[in-house]
Amino acid sequence: MSQQFVYHLVPEQMHGNTLFPLNRLREVAPAVAAIACQKYEGREVLLKTRIPPLDCLWNDVLMFCPVHPRHIMQTFREEGYNLRPRRWFEVPLSRFEPACTAVFFSKIRPYGDFAMPDDAFAMLSDVDFESLTHFPDALRQHIGQARAENRRPFMFVGVPHILYRGTLLLDGIDVEEF
Repeated sequence: MSQQFVYHLVPEQMHGNTLFPLNRLREVAPAVAAIACQKYEGREVLLKTRIPPLDCLWNDVLMFCPVHPRHIMQTFREEGYNLRPRRWFEVPLSRFEPACTAVFFSKIRPYGDFAMPDDAFAMLSDVDFESLTHFPDALRQHIGQARAENRRPFMFVGVPHILYRGTLLLDGIDVEEF
C-alpha cells in the first residue's frame, strides 16, 4: 500500500514547530490561540461539541483533510472565488496513533446548524481511508448554495475531517502551496 497523507493548512501564526489542539494552545501560547479562535466567531457552539469516539471536545483535537487540497482550492477558483495560494502541511497518516484518530463525516446542513450527531463520528481504524480521499460533490453544492444565499462558503463542508487527539511535531513534514 502506498503512503497515505492528510493535509492541514499552515497557520499564519504558529507556536514553535508543533501543532497543538486549540485547548492545549491556550495553555502554551494564549496570544496565538486567541488568533486561532477567530475562525469560530459565530460558531462558538462547535467548541463545546463532543467527539464520542475520542471522548473529548472539538477543540481538543487537531483537524486534517484527507482530500488533496489542490482539488479543494481548484474547485473554489472554478466557482469564481479568487483564493490566494495557501500553504498546506502534508502529513503521513502513519504519524498518528490509531487509538487517538477519528473521522467526522461532514454533511451539508442548513446555514447556522452546527449540530453533529454521534453517528457522524467513527474511529478511523473502522473506515476505509481511501474512500475518504475522493473530492465530495457536497462541497461544490455547498459553494453554490452559499453563493445563492449571498454568504461566504466554508472550505470543508462535505469533506471528511480526520481528528487527532494529540499534538504533532512538524519535523520532516512537507509543505506544499496550492
